Amino acid sequence: MLDGITGDGGEVAVITVDDEVQTRLDFTGGWEPIQETFEKLKASGGDVGRVLDGVDAAIRLLAQKPQGQRRLILVLSEARDRGSKAKVSDVLTHAQQQNVTIYTANYSAYVTPFTTKGAEYQAGPIVGGNLIQLFVEIAQAAKQNVGRTLAEYTGGRQLGFATLHRLEEDLAEIGKEVHSQYQLSFVPETEPEPVYHSLTVKVREHPDAVVKARPGYWNGLGVIDRPE
Repeated sequence: MLDGITGDGGEVAVITVDDEVQTRLDFTGGWEPIQETFEKLKASGGDVGRVLDGVDAAIRLLAQKPQGQRRLILVLSEARDRGSKAKVSDVLTHAQQQNVTIYTANYSAYVTPFTTKGAEYQAGPIVGGNLIQLFVEIAQAAKQNVGRTLAEYTGGRQLGFATLHRLEEDLAEIGKEVHSQYQLSFVPETEPEPVYHSLTVKVREHPDAVVKARPGYWNGLGVIDRPE
């Protein structure tokens, strides 16, 4: 099912999260080891799901790959994070620094109806404001739905599934989107302190066009004290 996302020459690594974060498979382009890895997975009996820690580990793996390759993370998980040590603001900062786009396909742990369907999702606006206020907004959003927050702040999408058929449809939809994108880039001026800049992308002469793009970027380097 991942073939539609990776395309020719793509590679996949597999990381699992429960009370531990484990790299089950390093990057490979062969489908047999990927299939074998998934077939060997077993559900644990723990009540911890360290989604943010797993995403952070995935970003570190992707950072070792050449810059010219598109970097994607596909998160199959609950919509909530339970027990991560990593802060969502740090994970999102790392993702944007490494040019990583995150797609999330969330399921309900309580088998309740999904309120977010893929076709209905639109990334919401991000209020720039000051840096502390931005991190507060990110943290509050992540407590409600970590999957949506990861996708929204990196230019990806959040989808929801309750059946295998729906998951297949979600992955096909992500693959279609990934392979019909344009990559736009520019080089911003260097800034001494970390600054978040909002971005708006529009299609000239088509004001009603639906555009999915990263809502902003970090510029500057340094260490910041971020709120919980």
